[in-house]
Amino acid sequence: MANLLRQDILAKTPIPQDESPLYSKLPGEVRDSIFSYVLTDHPDPTPTKKFRENTCYTRPSYLAAQSTDTRLLRTCRAIYRETWFKPFLLREHTEWATGEDRAPPAHKAPPPLGPMLAKISKSLGTDNVEIERLRIFAQMYRLQENGLREVLRTPHLAPRTITLTIRHTDWWYWEEDEPLQFDGNWIEGVCQVLTPNTTQFCIELESLERKKDQVDKIAKQMVDSWFFKRPDGVVLYADTSDSNRKVSRWSGSSTWHGQRWIRDETEPHKLDYYIVSITFRPLISIERSGGSVSDKAIKEAQEPQAPGRPKLLLPDNQERIETENPCEWVSDSDDDAGFEGFQQDSDNDEWYAEMEEIYGNGRFMRGLFDDASAYPLYAILSHCWYSSEPELTFKDFEDLSQHTSKPGYSKIVSACHAAVTQGYYWLWVDSVCINGEDAVEKEETMKKVYSMFSKAGVCLLYLSEIPNANIKDDDKEILSSDIRKSWWVSRARTYKELIPPHKSVFYAADWSQLDPEFQAEINTNILGVNQYDGSKKDRKHPNISSGRPMGAGLLRSLPSFSSAQSVNKEERASLLNLLLNRTSYELALTNSFKHRTGLCGDSGDDDVKRGSSDPQANR
Repeated sequence: MANLLRQDILAKTPIPQDESPLYSKLPGEVRDSIFSYVLTDHPDPTPTKKFRENTCYTRPSYLAAQSTDTRLLRTCRAIYRETWFKPFLLREHTEWATGEDRAPPAHKAPPPLGPMLAKISKSLGTDNVEIERLRIFAQMYRLQENGLREVLRTPHLAPRTITLTIRHTDWWYWEEDEPLQFDGNWIEGVCQVLTPNTTQFCIELESLERKKDQVDKIAKQMVDSWFFKRPDGVVLYADTSDSNRKVSRWSGSSTWHGQRWIRDETEPHKLDYYIVSITFRPLISIERSGGSVSDKAIKEAQEPQAPGRPKLLLPDNQERIETENPCEWVSDSDDDAGFEGFQQDSDNDEWYAEMEEIYGNGRFMRGLFDDASAYPLYAILSHCWYSSEPELTFKDFEDLSQHTSKPGYSKIVSACHAAVTQGYYWLWVDSVCINGEDAVEKEETMKKVYSMFSKAGVCLLYLSEIPNANIKDDDKEILSSDIRKSWWVSRARTYKELIPPHKSVFYAADWSQLDPEFQAEINTNILGVNQYDGSKKDRKHPNISSGRPMGAGLLRSLPSFSSAQSVNKEERASLLNLLLNRTSYELALTNSFKHRTGLCGDSGDDDVKRGSSDPQANR
């Protein structure tokens, strides 16, 4: 409808506006400047569009979703014909090459670039649509995955000015207060997709005020050695004069995602930030403004095969704050997702806040892994399905807010916590990881279930017949008898055949862990499994290293996935990454493993496919 209206307005000749000073007295260039000023975007004043203070994306000029006042376009046909495309072209378009938790939720995020670019390109009859400003917030790990290059490859996109912003929490190892470092291996890929329209490339480096010297040193190295060479041969350099170095500061909340970073506070609940901006421009533009360029950068840019940009590093002796508790959990967290359907009846408010953010928009995981080296370590749940207690299903994750009352919901949440306590950040559960509504995928997935169990790092065995782990010795014999008759034991063939006892942990109905002796008795006397089966190598618990930086995200350890050409932006954006605190509740919940050739070895039977499961079967 909007397209038809626009076409109808543009198709008709406008009435001359001879009585309007805008047309009768002002030159067209001045009139255009006035219209551009009126149609420039600004933070939306609507209360529901404002970002909460305690989010990592709230910052100066980003206090709310952007808005444009378009009433000017409704004044007359003549103005509409001159300005209908300006709200889009003048807007500072913003993209996030980050984890989903580092960007505004969908209902507060800017509209997607692609569809509007296609419409404008078709209307104007041009291949490239020139926009004034494009800003990208990027985490280091996404830069190295070519996240910025993916944004710039959007069809018809031709920005004049590109601004790349690295925030305090985007640096590698910011949680450990490590010295700043910035790898340049992403630059060449970005250069390959730059258009001739891009005449400025700005990089903003933000960190804490107390790291001012580190930011300055990184910026100086960048000016001396980095450059951007467009495909048409034009090189964008950094001006070495002080005028090119823009400094700004701001103060913001020390809390986001339920964590208050007390280590870095300059006053209660506040962090002070320091930002240096470096702009890269064509050499002729720099010289005309009286600036100069590094001889090193010019020399390297003139080489036929320009070398890779060096990694910007600082000596390891930088001052840092070492503390066992750099942050503390607080109940206040960002909830910009706008979902209030969860019953927060747990002490783990930060966990539920994160679940609200992820599931509030019905997002769910679709992970693609190319080979065994990229396959993540995961826990697997062995449990019973009862018709009297509806399970959470694969389909439920499309709108999880409607299914939190299901008994299976609390089971999944508790299983997530159990997986974390065992040192695993991924969990596979048949009821939610298998699509029971697809017959084809159901048949194929059932062939892979044994593989899923055999490759799991730990098996969480949920015995709903045992009320809790506080079992007296006198009661163990009675319980053992009950367990022998239980539905789970009769259906535990997968566990008995594939899961060594040292890789299994038993839980009671309240998710308290059974003591080792009782677990051994269940294994040996009830299931007939040797408690000491398995090689020494198998018994070594493959915990994920605690040295991994929280800010980097799990995908940093999955190179094959991150570089897979078949993984598009939507699939990557749907990754469910619930990285909370490395020492507390850190989890990524895998809702689906999709079939890929060579996923887990040479045999196709080892591949894991998102599919369906027999609802009567249990593992």
